[in-house]
Amino acid sequence: MSEKVRFNSDSNGNPSSLQRLWIIILLFGSYPGWNTKIYAVRFISKLAGNYSKTFLEIELREKSKDTIRVLNSFGVMDQVIFQLALNQVKSLKLNGIFDSVDSLLPYLDPDEGEIEAQRLYEQLVNECLSTAEMFPTISSGEYKRGESDGVILDTPQYVAKYGLRDGVGAIGVTTEFVKDILGIEQTRGADYQQVTGTWLKQGHLLKRDKGARCQDSVQPCPDREDKQRFIVLRIPDLQARLTQASENKEELDHE
Repeated sequence: MSEKVRFNSDSNGNPSSLQRLWIIILLFGSYPGWNTKIYAVRFISKLAGNYSKTFLEIELREKSKDTIRVLNSFGVMDQVIFQLALNQVKSLKLNGIFDSVDSLLPYLDPDEGEIEAQRLYEQLVNECLSTAEMFPTISSGEYKRGESDGVILDTPQYVAKYGLRDGVGAIGVTTEFVKDILGIEQTRGADYQQVTGTWLKQGHLLKRDKGARCQDSVQPCPDREDKQRFIVLRIPDLQARLTQASENKEELDHE
């Protein structure tokens, strides 16, 4: 049951303008990249069309100018009204008034960059699965720097580090392989940074090391202490997908 914001004329200063223009609903659910549930805020305009837009609550203050601009495109929003909205969101949180949902993703509109990043992630995963021989497991000790395109993180050390469970697996992919698949020459370029940054936001990358780069340091061979930096992909049902890819390849080889 959705909670509609209602104001008293003597609360939060003078919220009558917010009351006339907007309905605010607080959502609470899971979101990629977060181990706990987080909040999102849905703004529903009371003007013609009753259009709505949902934002992650943690981004409202960080991206206030963009949020105000978007809301002003189909409603009326300025700094004063926006501050009243932030105050109300805080009140809803403190009083436990929210809609609990399984996932926030269906309520958030992906932009074109997120859609393209999702497509590139799926393309990259498919390339990894179709050339599985280039991605040995760590436990096999068969990884070869300069020859292998990555490594499957199957040892207890990395299963624990990345919290892998329920069939979720991880593949460390070399930067060179990622650049080839994305068709990008420089890792410092805006396109590369935007794509990998979006993957991290979407929960497709596993990152535990500190640093700005979307890479982690991994020991690809258990009998050698040297480490290498990889982009670590989070892949649900990894083992089942590897098995299916292997069977598909065998069928093609016999045709």
